[in-house]
Amino acid sequence: MTDMTMAQADIYLDRVDDALTAAGIRPDDFDGSDSDEYAEDGITAVPSAVLTWDTSDLLMIGEAHGRFEDGVLVAWDASRGWVIAELNADHSNGPLEPLPIPITAEPHRVAFTIAAAVLAEPLTTNGELDGPAWSWALAARQTAE
Repeated sequence: MTDMTMAQADIYLDRVDDALTAAGIRPDDFDGSDSDEYAEDGITAVPSAVLTWDTSDLLMIGEAHGRFEDGVLVAWDASRGWVIAELNADHSNGPLEPLPIPITAEPHRVAFTIAAAVLAEPLTTNGELDGPAWSWALAARQTAE
């Protein structure tokens, strides 16, 4: 777990929001909180955030694009890092899959990784060009359909 205060998390998440905005992929909803995630001790609040895209032309999300018709969710918390899932029609989410980036990855890398994962572009687990390959299998299937 990354030891991080909520104030530090707010600064980090603001930088992530700025990077997503600069990349043209700002989420429809970006909710940061420390109220619903707890450390293993069940007492300590863990900074967290939930980002959702209902539609995005750049990310090709939504009914008009024939993929991820109900949207995409990306979540983060200071103990587990970044995860991604497809949203369901009832706004619940499908299975969460960890994104291949460090818990407090540089904000521009977070934006790039989210875009690449959703667009089924190749990534590596260590961020290096010759690193082990990674892709979000669900995005690859959506692209093929």
